[in-house]
Formats: sequence, structure tokens, C-alpha cells
Amino acid sequence: MNKILKSNHKYITTRSQWNEIAGCFERCRWLGLDTEFMRERTYYPQLCLVQLACEEMSVCLDPLSFDFSDIISRLLAEQRTVKILHSASQDIEVLGQYCDMQINNLFDTQLAAEFSGLEPQIGYAALVQSLIGIELPKSQTRSNWAKRPLSSKQIEYSINDVAYLKSLYDQLCRLLNEKSLVDWFEEEQGNELERMLSFQVTPENAYMNFKVSHRLSSQAQQLVKAVVNWREKIAQEKDRPKFWIIKDKTVTDIAQNMPGSLKELKTIVAEDIRFNKKYLAQLYGLVEKFRHQGDVDAVWLNSGKLSEAQKQQINSLRKLIMIKSEQYRIPSTRLGTRKDMVEFVQTGQGRLAQGWRAQLLKQ
Repeated sequence: MNKILKSNHKYITTRSQWNEIAGCFERCRWLGLDTEFMRERTYYPQLCLVQLACEEMSVCLDPLSFDFSDIISRLLAEQRTVKILHSASQDIEVLGQYCDMQINNLFDTQLAAEFSGLEPQIGYAALVQSLIGIELPKSQTRSNWAKRPLSSKQIEYSINDVAYLKSLYDQLCRLLNEKSLVDWFEEEQGNELERMLSFQVTPENAYMNFKVSHRLSSQAQQLVKAVVNWREKIAQEKDRPKFWIIKDKTVTDIAQNMPGSLKELKTIVAEDIRFNKKYLAQLYGLVEKFRHQGDVDAVWLNSGKLSEAQKQQINSLRKLIMIKSEQYRIPSTRLGTRKDMVEFVQTGQGRLAQGWRAQLLKQ
């Protein structure tokens, strides 16, 4: 039987309501935070709800009813308060669109779970079940959070998303201390937070988030970069999901095949159901530009050009990472991806050459 939190929560729709309880959050030692947002049909996420928890209460703030961007900015910037979130990247992205944000003392329970020997990328409900023994209801997982009024079930569901964050924090801190990995976790948390706050996707840098095959030729990589950046510009202008413009797989297929005619390009994009034919000419223009180019620099490190000695180094690194992964019960992908290994072998730089990873691999 599901155990459902029974809380004297508040649904805050006006600034006067917030002012009645603001003191509880201004003097809190920890702050739990989560968001509900919609982005299925848009490029920019629409913030629909912000849930906050502290020692004294849990509340929902409604951004569709009043502007509380200054409140969130102030709470997140507070130096003495631990901010507890689960899988923080999307929440930070959404709040970064909503307010001026500088977040201090972040504790991401999903990241902490990885360093604690738990399942990688574990969801909030699964983590609550694992560490606290409470099964959370899932009936509102696919709710329309932009629709008003919100139901009592929606409010209760959203409150549950912050109500157990402090309990998770306490349990995870205990596990991290038992494994003596607090320093590594805190360093990685700082790195992740810096990345989340500093990197804002633009049409010029969108390619940096694209998961491309490093075995593509330099010419094909340049085409991928151009198409991905073009896609981002269109998606932002139209406020539509970028995959509605053209899918990742289609981008890679185009780069691999370098179609020599408009007819060949049409064949490749034919299976991309949402692709709008009005973009064919623009897309083919990009293909033509790079199809006729000579030698160009690779955008991503090209693992297809590794020497035999470098391949052996990567194999050794992979084995070492797997050994350390099992020894410390940290996901191998957290220790180092193939991209990290290629970068380290080719340049001596990257994540494997820095901080706790370098310390671990040198042991």
C-alpha cells in the first residue's frame, strides 16, 4: 500500500501569502527545491510550479499567478543554506530562464547516490523507496502542469517531490562518510554546478552538446556542427523542440552519407516525420558547402586516427577504470567515458588529468 505524505502544505499564489511564511525560509538551514515545467511542444521550458521545503514546512509557488523570481534568486544565493535538489540540471536550466541565479551550496541527491554506491541516474521515487522505504504515488507523473486550476492530487504529488529531500540528504551524507568519498563528491558537485551555470546553449555552441560519433571524418564532423547550430537557431526562433526541426539520427546520417544531390538528401530525411520540406534547400546548401571542402580540422577528437600505441593505452585505461569502478562502487561512466580516454591519450588533458579522477588513477 502506498504511503502518501500528509502535509499541511500551502499553495502560494500571491506575494502577500508568501510574506506570511517568508521568515521560515529566510532562517532555514537547508532548502529542498524542485520544479514542474512543460516543454513538450516548445524550445523554451515553461515554468509551471516551484516546490520548496525547509525545517518548518513545504509549499508550492505558482509562477503563473505571480512573479517570485526575486524570491528564488535570493534563496538560492544564500551562502549558509544547503540547497538540496534531485537531478538538478533541468531545474537549474528552467530557473535560469526565470530569474537571475547564482546557486550556492548545492547538494544533488542523484549525484550523491552515484558516489554512495547506489544505482546510477536513479530517479527520485526509486531513491526514496531504496533509502526511506516509502513508495510514492505516480499518478500525476504526466500531468499538464500549465493547466489551471491544479488539483489537490497534483499539489500533493508535487509536495512529495521535496518532502523527502532532507531525509535523503541525511542518509546520503552518512553513506558518503562511510565510504570516505565526501571530498570527491564535493569536488564533482562543484564541477557539475560550474558547468550548469556557465554553459548556455546558443546557435553558435549547440554542437558542443551533440553526441557525435568520433569516428566521423573531419569533413563530416564540420557538417554536423553546422547542421546542429543551424537547427538550434531555427528551434529558438520558432520556439519549437529542436528534434521537431531535425532529429539527431538524421543529422548523423546526412554527415555519414554526404548526399550528392537534393534527391539523395530527400531520401535520407524521408523517415524524419517532423522534418519540414521547406528547410530542404537550406540543409542542402550546408551539405554542398562541406562536401566540396578539402582538409578541415576535426570538431571533436577523432578516435578513428588513433595509433596502435594509443589504442593500447585506451584499452589499459578502460581496464583500470573498470577496476576502480568496482572497487569504489562508482559508475564507470562517472569515472571516465571513451571521450575522456581519447582526450587524455591524445592531449594529456581533460577530466582524467584533473582533480579526484587523476588522484584515483594514479593510486
